[in-house]
Amino acid sequence: AFTTVEFLVEAGGGSLSHEGNSGPVVSSVSVETDENGEAEPPAWTLGTVSGPNRLRVSAGEAPPAFVTAEGVAGPVAFLGKTAGDGQTGTVSGPLPSPLVVLLRDGFGNPVPAVQVEFAPTPGSGSTNPAVAVSQSDGRASAQWTLGPALGPHELTASYPPTGIVIFGATAQAP
Repeated sequence: AFTTVEFLVEAGGGSLSHEGNSGPVVSSVSVETDENGEAEPPAWTLGTVSGPNRLRVSAGEAPPAFVTAEGVAGPVAFLGKTAGDGQTGTVSGPLPSPLVVLLRDGFGNPVPAVQVEFAPTPGSGSTNPAVAVSQSDGRASAQWTLGPALGPHELTASYPPTGIVIFGATAQAP
């Protein structure tokens, strides 16, 4: 006897597609078993948000089974400044607040574990660290110590090939 097997996306916002279905991808698919009692599962595309995805599989009166997968961020598509730009500090001294950049993928998910280089222009001081790794929230930060000259200083934070952002600060006499 043939049985209908139901596949339903329960969490994560993904989609299903199956050879037997005509039309666009959907969140649920019903598949008939073959003469061996086997059902060809649909292709499951995870949702665009990082985090848990869950697929419910049920057939007849049997308890449902669940398939889970963890969606992770894609490659970096955006690098932007979130804090620390435009500060004023004393010559050869650390700025009051760290410089912070945010890395996101093409769907807006934060991208962790990515190295960002913080490089002051010549004479504009140093950063600690010079290369920071983005955290689970997609943020990477560094403390900027200004150079010995009065006036404007500049620093770039970069993640090739996505891009660079430029921070500015002003050094004043103590």
